[in-house]
Amino acid sequence: MTGNGYAPIVYEKFKFYNDSFTSDTVEYKKFAKKYSSPKIEELFSQYGMEYKTEYNITGECVRVTNNRYPGMMKALFELLTAAYQNYNVNCTDYLFKCDFRALANHKRTYRDMFTELNDAGKEKAVQIVSFAAGIGVKPSKNTYFNRVEFKKKSKIIFILDVAEGGKLKINIGFAEIGGEAFKMIEKEIEKYEDAAEFKEFWRKNYAKKCKNCRTECNHKSNPIKVFGKNTIICGRIPFIRMYDPTQEDLKYIFRLIELRKMVIEAGLSEPFYPGNG
Repeated sequence: MTGNGYAPIVYEKFKFYNDSFTSDTVEYKKFAKKYSSPKIEELFSQYGMEYKTEYNITGECVRVTNNRYPGMMKALFELLTAAYQNYNVNCTDYLFKCDFRALANHKRTYRDMFTELNDAGKEKAVQIVSFAAGIGVKPSKNTYFNRVEFKKKSKIIFILDVAEGGKLKINIGFAEIGGEAFKMIEKEIEKYEDAAEFKEFWRKNYAKKCKNCRTECNHKSNPIKVFGKNTIICGRIPFIRMYDPTQEDLKYIFRLIELRKMVIEAGLSEPFYPGNG
């Protein structure tokens, strides 16, 4: 059931009691309508669950049980509770990735994220992590069960993430345009023999928008000049977001990591907001 993603909703909307989940009829109808009644009924049937209308001291309610696997609902409830309490999950969509190690408050690491990548993603991750380790950038906090922050001097350099299909995703942070840190980056880029190609790579892969930004960040009438060209940038901080990078991309990814590390070591680092896209 957790693999279908419905468990978090059941956990939040239903009350657990005596190895079953209950909800007042009105709330259940909203739940069923949102996730389609036929799909809900099919899901219940597939996993041996039953639901029926009952009456308790508060009125009419719906009770969901599982007679095929006694104790399953209690185990599910305990697992989801552990995820909330031990992992401080703030997005229920990630709860279904929780495993039973949450019950023992297991601290997930880079290794846990790595195992979720497809073969190509693992290959690139190994190269990126090896390069980062060579310049003193190491994996730190594992968040959302599949996203690992890599830091230097407690500052985020980049984040590795698992995208749909096990693809590798990388976010690399920088600095606000016009600030001292970004000016330092611009000067360093001009030293490259392939400065023009590198700038184009940057423009191609910077994050243009994310789900959390206010509309003015991405409005066409509100561009900002980057490397001499008007550009629409999410949050006006041109961090890089790449999905499934190629082997050829790694050359520039390594360079981007070095640039971010450079401004951090210079004491010019500004916060890195990787967005939510």
